Amino acid sequence: MAPKLEFDADLFRAASRKSDAVHDKIDAVLTTLKAAIDAKDGCWGDDTLGTNFATGGDGGYTKMKSATTTNAQAMADAMGKFSAGQADAAAKIDKMEHGNRDGFA
Repeated sequence: MAPKLEFDADLFRAASRKSDAVHDKIDAVLTTLKAAIDAKDGCWGDDTLGTNFATGGDGGYTKMKSATTTNAQAMADAMGKFSAGQADAAAKIDKMEHGNRDGFA
């Protein structure tokens, strides 16, 4: 026999708050990172060495900067979606529980 499966709306709400906090922390780090990156943009110059740094290799600094910030934003967005899904699950569990309880009244 399969183990008992339980859903606890309060635990889903707690998880939602934690996921949202992770979203907020990633967002704050990303905001700080973007400000620091923007403040130093172009500091490598436009000579051969600077150009190679910015665009050389597999895309150089500018390509990696974009990939890093895009991926960090995707992580923040995913945590926001996890949080919303967990909150939605809690609301649906509550609704189902109330419907079941009211059906027996």
